[in-house]
Amino acid sequence: ALGMSIGVGGSSIISRALGSKINEKALKTFGNQVTLTLSLTISFVIFGLFVGVYLVKKINDDAYRKLILLLTAVGGVVILFN
Repeated sequence: ALGMSIGVGGSSIISRALGSKINEKALKTFGNQVTLTLSLTISFVIFGLFVGVYLVKKINDDAYRKLILLLTAVGGVVILFN
């Protein structure tokens, strides 16, 4: 939902700016959209990894080891394809 808000709100500003021939504002808005999206995504991923690992470690030590292996594999794929 947050990504949709950034996309819809930003594209609205961009289309109004382009319609008014204010290309600089459109470019700035697009840059802000990309920066905000990447910042939030990285923040949520890091927060989720630390909280998830902490919770699993508290619950079960064997599951913790399996989770670390899974997160390492998935994290590598996510970083590779982003």
